[in-house]
Amino acid sequence: MFRFSLLQWLFTLMWMLTSSIVECQECSTSGLNVFGGYQYVFYHGDVVRTFSETRALCQSLGGHMPIITSAEQNDSIAGKLSTDSDADLGNYYIGLEDMDEDGTYRWNNGTDPGYTNWDTPLQSSRPPYCAVMRSGSSLTDPIRGRWNRVTCTSDRRHICQIPLGDGCRWQELGESQYLIKFTPHVKPRDARETCQSYGGDLAFIKTAEVNTFLKELLPPFNASDQYFCYYFGLMRSDKKTFYWLDDTAIQYNDWYKGEEPNNADSWGCLGLRDGPSWIDQVPQLSSPYICERTRVFDGSSKASFGGMDYFISPSWLTRSFSDARTYCQYHGADLALIKSHHINTFLTVRTSGLGTQVFFGLTDQAEEGTFTWIDGTPLQYSAWSDSEPNNAGNEDCATIIQSDSYGGWNDISCTLKQPFVCERYQDISVVRKDVDHRRGGTIRF
Repeated sequence: MFRFSLLQWLFTLMWMLTSSIVECQECSTSGLNVFGGYQYVFYHGDVVRTFSETRALCQSLGGHMPIITSAEQNDSIAGKLSTDSDADLGNYYIGLEDMDEDGTYRWNNGTDPGYTNWDTPLQSSRPPYCAVMRSGSSLTDPIRGRWNRVTCTSDRRHICQIPLGDGCRWQELGESQYLIKFTPHVKPRDARETCQSYGGDLAFIKTAEVNTFLKELLPPFNASDQYFCYYFGLMRSDKKTFYWLDDTAIQYNDWYKGEEPNNADSWGCLGLRDGPSWIDQVPQLSSPYICERTRVFDGSSKASFGGMDYFISPSWLTRSFSDARTYCQYHGADLALIKSHHINTFLTVRTSGLGTQVFFGLTDQAEEGTFTWIDGTPLQYSAWSDSEPNNAGNEDCATIIQSDSYGGWNDISCTLKQPFVCERYQDISVVRKDVDHRRGGTIRF
């Protein structure tokens, strides 16, 4: 069995931790303009939008329009506003509105305001009214930070409030995560490609529970907004009936008022109206969309090292050796080849939270006692734990074992269901010849 010193292992670990870790997409990275766990993005100058356009923009960034709950927060935001002698340009939308025109203002998350900072008098513009924060003409202008109202369809400067470390905006239900992609609007095949790049696909809305959950994530429908819908993973083309993108038949549906579907070549699209709200939309149209992937734990399921992407299944996603390899190959990858102690150390650390043995691409199924890599190459580097492999009970497949701090290996039965590690080249032009890379993309966890 191969061993190396603790000092060497620590050196390797420090070097490994400086390698690129593939984090999930859509995360806020800037540390500027931070207050109370939120980052604020200010749109100054001639960049103006309506209230509804601002709301959609902030949602696309993974946040929302500012919800202000204290004088300290209000002062922090006001201190970043660009002064302007033009009264209109000096107004910035915040997330407070009276779209219902009932005289009651609510934040755009549906809550009632506790803290307020209204100016007097309020402008006599045309309803519906939405709140703005005034910048004033100078830093000492007494109206700076005060709130007033404007017509919601008027163009104004604006602010977005984005949670720091918000888990990349993926919302969880059961064992799935969902991402609402508000912008850019794209055609369904482009939407699907983006979802697959996140390790998932367009969302499968197979139950009323999922349908209700997703509708609650969407912005409320306003009559003044242009009606649009969100692509999800349902389509029909050469098939006469709709089918899910995983090739399963449709059983649950929520078609709008019996009028849908009405197009021969179309995709499922989740609308914003109350009640039944699926429509079918032709693929030539661009729309927002919803991605789904199987739940990822602690951001640790996806990592890069030495020109390879690795995908580590969470503890609940277990397969036999054969099924694990099929799972990897389905996504253009294969079980990982651990051909150096650097890779072994890297994967040992990345799998350490699983608390169980993890399959990789080494087996002696072809010839008992002769372990070879699944790409057909012979075993040179190895890291067997003490007294392993011992074939105790027809054990033909290798695993990383967590009880060995040096990243030792064990042999176990190939039929046991364990977590596993897949790999694929980052540069798809450099491919393992034993892997079908036609699916490309990423692995769905």
